[in-house]
Amino acid sequence: MTAADGDPRPDPHLPPEWAPVNVPPPGHPDPAAPVAGFGYGTPVRSGTNPIAVAALGSAIAGFVPYFGGVLSIVGIVLGTVALNQIKQAPQNGYGLAVSAIVVGVATLIIGLIWTIYAMR
Repeated sequence: MTAADGDPRPDPHLPPEWAPVNVPPPGHPDPAAPVAGFGYGTPVRSGTNPIAVAALGSAIAGFVPYFGGVLSIVGIVLGTVALNQIKQAPQNGYGLAVSAIVVGVATLIIGLIWTIYAMR
């Protein structure tokens, strides 16, 4: 008997974090009745990581003259910190953090080329 056949027991082949929560016991009088709190153990995302947003903002601000190099480096560092936080506690903002690192590196390289060219 499988879960598709109406077996209320969790599938032993599923990872533990996917196991159903609050499944009625096998002797429950009405196995088809909804159970309060029924759901799967997938992690709940708690909004966008604010450090990822700050990282992208500072990486984009790396285009500003005079402080561009510093802001680019700040964007790269904050993007890396945000990625580590997102891996530990599931949150949205992975794309923002990666974008901050990419934009920060790009603005840093553009700023270095611009500075070298200006010194000639």
